[in-house]
Amino acid sequence: MGKNVILSAVVGYSYDKIDLFLSSALRNTSADVILIASKTSPQLRHQLLSSPRVKLVTIDFQGELTEMVFRRFFIAKEILTKIEADEVLLSDARDVYFQSDPFGIEGIVFAEEPQLIASCQVNSSWVKKYLGEDEYQIISSNPVLCAGTILGQRLELISFLEHFTQKMSSLRSRQTDLAWGVDQACLNSMVWNTHSNPTYKTSRNYQGFALTLFHEQSFLINAEGRLINRDRSIIPVIHQYDRFPWLAQHLRTFIPS
Repeated sequence: MGKNVILSAVVGYSYDKIDLFLSSALRNTSADVILIASKTSPQLRHQLLSSPRVKLVTIDFQGELTEMVFRRFFIAKEILTKIEADEVLLSDARDVYFQSDPFGIEGIVFAEEPQLIASCQVNSSWVKKYLGEDEYQIISSNPVLCAGTILGQRLELISFLEHFTQKMSSLRSRQTDLAWGVDQACLNSMVWNTHSNPTYKTSRNYQGFALTLFHEQSFLINAEGRLINRDRSIIPVIHQYDRFPWLAQHLRTFIPS
């Protein structure tokens, strides 16, 4: 098996906001972890270098977190061109927990949420705001895809990010008030557009590598307390667990203090 990587931006966070992400990644996966961190946070950088599997990429950044939502994909693209890895998970940090390795796929897999774009007020507003009513009408009958967990083979991800960042750059040239949701609006447009790459795959809740919890109301948990898919396999990536305070506490019990 070749080397796999989890890549995430932690700019703007204190260690207590991302310790569960990092601890679960190191304990429950075999991947190296590459973190994009700010040069202006020396204490955080020291805390993050707790394992030889953790690598830091430091950047000069003093802007708003909404700007990092935009910039992280451009930085990730550059990182992926310089590292050796078979598969990479582009991941949020603050609200992601790992139960096991998510790797072993082909192409690129996007986490699909159990809600149509048209039925989600948040995602509908993002698509309309950034891409317009016409694009909304084209893609709104499709499920929401989450930009916070994207899993793929490294070379496939580089190609995806080339197009993805071009789309966001084009959007920025026309709008100056890009904020939360621009990444997700662009992602859903790219994947669901009829001219998109036909090799893109999606992973549904309780059937694949990730469980995205924003629209979920029920859980499947085995006797050991692990969240599982319908086939009873352990779900590798739990995203947005902080929507349920009891779940955050539950997941923390699996990580030694």
